[in-house]
Amino acid sequence: MMIPELKPQDWYLVLRDLSMDAVQAYLPAMGLQRPEDSLFASGLKPTLETYLRQPANQRSQEQLTSAILRDAEKKWGFEYPLRLRDWSIFIYPTQTSYRHEIFHWQIIVKRGAKNPSKDVQPVPQIIQRVRNVLAETGPIDTNRIVPTSEWDTVACQERHEEGIGCFEWVGAAVQNFRFLHAWVREAKSKEDVEQAYLWALSEAQFLKIQIKTLGRPEEFLNLPQSLRS
Repeated sequence: MMIPELKPQDWYLVLRDLSMDAVQAYLPAMGLQRPEDSLFASGLKPTLETYLRQPANQRSQEQLTSAILRDAEKKWGFEYPLRLRDWSIFIYPTQTSYRHEIFHWQIIVKRGAKNPSKDVQPVPQIIQRVRNVLAETGPIDTNRIVPTSEWDTVACQERHEEGIGCFEWVGAAVQNFRFLHAWVREAKSKEDVEQAYLWALSEAQFLKIQIKTLGRPEEFLNLPQSLRS
């Protein structure tokens, strides 16, 4: 499956969320652990503030995104915008069919992690290994994340008006990164992947997830090289 392209609105949401002061401490847990990631995220606010001061009919999310990515390329090289794109597609909870596939796999793999009796059939070794890796870290309690600046408060108000929790995306991004990182680490052979897929098909039937929507793991459970360090 082709990796989906991000729309200007998708990019805007990513940039707006990364600019929030309260989330800076969680960047490493979301897979943004390089020094330049922190510099990029913390430097977004002035550009976005200037953008939001413009009359609504003069704003262009596409031009905003292009300007920010060009500046990032000048500072950290041509590969850095690719890292941001990959993170926005694979880790940030963007609403795409690609993300839905990853979400389905997370449901299936994690379902019997704490209660093995929920597994319909014997668990392949790769699934158990992934579960063991995920068990090494606890979940992020996003209810404990609170706005730490007026900038954050305004952003949270916008999200609440849309019926979305202000920091729910942080928890989702952390889970997504941990899951894909664990999968890539433990998928040691083609046999591993095939066993996992056949097992997951049966589990999906039990969970009433349509089989046609469960993509093969080698197509969807990837962590691009740009996000592996």
